[in-house]
Amino acid sequence: MLKKINFKSKIILIPLITLVGIIFARLIFPYTAPFIFAIVIAVLIDPLVGFFQNKLRLPRGLAVLLVLILFFLILILITTNLLITAYTELQILYSKETVIDFSVVEEWFNSFKTLQQYIPDTISDAVEESISEVNQLINTVARSLFTTIFNIIKDIPRIVLYTFVTFLATFFMSKDKEKVQKGLLTLIPEKYHQQIISVRNGILAGSMGYIRAQFILILISTSIATICFLALDLRYVVVLAILIIIMDLIPVVGPSVVFVPLVIWSLVEGQFLRALVLLITHGTITATRQILEPKLVGDRIGVHPLITLFALFLGTRLLGVIGLFVAPLLVI
Repeated sequence: MLKKINFKSKIILIPLITLVGIIFARLIFPYTAPFIFAIVIAVLIDPLVGFFQNKLRLPRGLAVLLVLILFFLILILITTNLLITAYTELQILYSKETVIDFSVVEEWFNSFKTLQQYIPDTISDAVEESISEVNQLINTVARSLFTTIFNIIKDIPRIVLYTFVTFLATFFMSKDKEKVQKGLLTLIPEKYHQQIISVRNGILAGSMGYIRAQFILILISTSIATICFLALDLRYVVVLAILIIIMDLIPVVGPSVVFVPLVIWSLVEGQFLRALVLLITHGTITATRQILEPKLVGDRIGVHPLITLFALFLGTRLLGVIGLFVAPLLVI
C-alpha cells in the first residue's frame, strides 16, 4: 500500500488513474502491445533468470536468453497444438448441418401418443422451432470461432513479427534491468525518486500478483471443466476448454455461457445424467471461484479479501471487463 499518499490525494488519483487506464486500453495499447507484454514477461521470468544467474553462475545475458528461448518454445508448442486441434474440431462441427439429434425429440413426442391429441400443433411447432434456433446458434458460434482461428492462421506473418519484437524487447529489458530503471529515473527530478520507486514497487508487485491469481483461478476452472468433458466423452473438448478460458475472463458471464447450452442440449437429447453432471460441475466451478477469488487475489496484492471483493464488484459495474483488471490496482 502507498502509505505516503494521503486520503485526499487518493480521492483525486483514483479517478485520474481510471481515466488514464481507459484511454491507455482503448488508444495506446494496440500500438505498444509487444512492449507491454515484454514488461510482463520480463517480470514473470525474473526469478528463474536469477536462479540461472546465481545457482548456475551464468552471465545475466546468457541466463535471460536461455529462459526466454525455453519460455517461447513452450508457449509456441502449446498454442500451435491448441490451434490445430481446435481447427480440426471446428471443421467437423462446421461441416454438420445440425448439432442436436432431432430423432431423440421425435421419439420423446411419439412415446406420449395419448397426450399428443391434447397438445396443440402450435406448441409442437414452437418446440421444434426453438430446437432449430439452438442449432443455428451453436453453428453460428462454431463458424465464428472457425473464422477467428482461420484469421489467426492467416495473420501468422504479423504474429511472427509481434513475437520477434516482444522477444527482443523482453531480452533487453531483462538483461539491462538496472540500466533501464536508472535511465527512466534520470527523466524525473531526484527528489521524487524514492516516491516513484515506492509507487513502482507497489504497482508492480500488486499487478503481477493479481495476474498470477487470475491465472491460477482460470487454470482451476478450466481443469475442472476439462476433466468433466473428458469423463463424459464429449466432442470438441479443446474448443469447449478454450471457450471456458475466454468466458472466465468476462465478469458475471463466466463459464455459464458454455455450460447452460450444454445442459439444454443434454436434456433435449434425453441425456439426463450428463445434464446433471454438467450442472454439478458448473456449480462446483462457480462456488470454487467465489470462495477463492477474494482470498487469493487479496493475498497476492496484499489487500483484505473484503476490500478486494468490493473493488472487483465496483470495477466491473463501472468499467465492465476493463474494471476487472483496473479495480484491484486502485486498492494496492
